Amino acid sequence: MDTSGHNEKYQASTVVKALDILKLLGQKDMSASEICLALDMNKTTAHRLLLTLQGENFIERDEATKKYRIGLKIVELSSSRLADVELITEARPFLLELVKTIRLPVHLGVYSAGNAVYVDKIDILPKIRMYSQIGKTIPVHCSALGKSLLLKHSPEQIADILNRYGMPAFTPNTITDPNTYLREIKEGQEKGYTTDSGEHEENVCCIAAPIYNFSGHIVAAISVSGFNREETDATLLLPHLLAATQKISSRLGSNNGANNLF
Repeated sequence: MDTSGHNEKYQASTVVKALDILKLLGQKDMSASEICLALDMNKTTAHRLLLTLQGENFIERDEATKKYRIGLKIVELSSSRLADVELITEARPFLLELVKTIRLPVHLGVYSAGNAVYVDKIDILPKIRMYSQIGKTIPVHCSALGKSLLLKHSPEQIADILNRYGMPAFTPNTITDPNTYLREIKEGQEKGYTTDSGEHEENVCCIAAPIYNFSGHIVAAISVSGFNREETDATLLLPHLLAATQKISSRLGSNNGANNLF
């Protein structure tokens, strides 16, 4: 007898019940019995779910009142999401201003697990439409955006990332040697910006620069993309790109902007 369908339905039901508990505790602190009553849930199921959620720090139990409340893991996840929302909100006017000035597509990206993740993008139509979208990832080893996101990482940290996630070749121009990549990062630290010349897409060249928060950490980067080196000439684009990253960094509380590499 095939019970896989039954198990899937049971697991889905369990997830829904756990989410119901979280949504309930998001409104007010409650005891186990109050949760059972509000959700019409039996005590055994509620006890099991509460222990699981508590063990993962999604909820906490006040030993004095015996009531449960939202845990620090929820706060951590919410803070991370709100930080992205704040970043996008603060950055967008300056991204629009930058695109209007340089007439090239721009991307706003953040670091995640060996990749740069696009969190905002502005195209120029009909001149150029890049094959990218918000939420898409691009490896840090073959993108100007990714390189800028790592400019404050130590050589040891970068080596660990490259070792963990690899350096696959996407084009003949992709950097696949860790030492060469580390030299690129060092050069980027000295210049305050990074480039890639067809390293992820053979016909796309990019220039990027980092964005800093109030504590001096790189929290994002902006890249400008074109279809040849002339179009992404740093001599022409860099003043406008750095002006945008400095303004956004300032909005996020940074005092030093692009001079905050060391």
